[in-house]
Amino acid sequence: MPQDNGTFTPEEVENVKAQLTAETEVARRGSDEAIKTRDQAIAGLQAAVQQAQADHDATTAQLAALRESLKDATGKYRSLLTASNPAIPDELVQGEDIGALDASMEKARTIVEKVKAAMKDQSNHTTAPAGAPPRSAPDVESLSPTDKIKLGLRR
Repeated sequence: MPQDNGTFTPEEVENVKAQLTAETEVARRGSDEAIKTRDQAIAGLQAAVQQAQADHDATTAQLAALRESLKDATGKYRSLLTASNPAIPDELVQGEDIGALDASMEKARTIVEKVKAAMKDQSNHTTAPAGAPPRSAPDVESLSPTDKIKLGLRR
């Protein structure tokens, strides 16, 4: 408590200084602990980020390998489809995956069947004589005398 003149006694000043020093030390220790806890949390988060990045990189590499494998498998499947269906032109079978290849093959089969039906229908409407016309004997009256002799010797 201040004295009548508004000043503090030296003992009171020392007590206040001691109390301030103690409170400062408590605050500093609390601050140090908070900083240590924060740094540990940051280190944990950084480790988690590094692990997540490594997992992401591994997954990306695995995805690329799977895509390449799918591309190879799709190519082989397309080759098998075209080899097992020789009547269907290779150009009609297209697609990036098996479902697209199957749909493309069905569409190609439909096109080929329509073309076959149109050709058959067209051939049914067009008649042409089968083979060459029968041979007839040469017209003897239009031949020269030498040709007539030759023809006679051949018979």
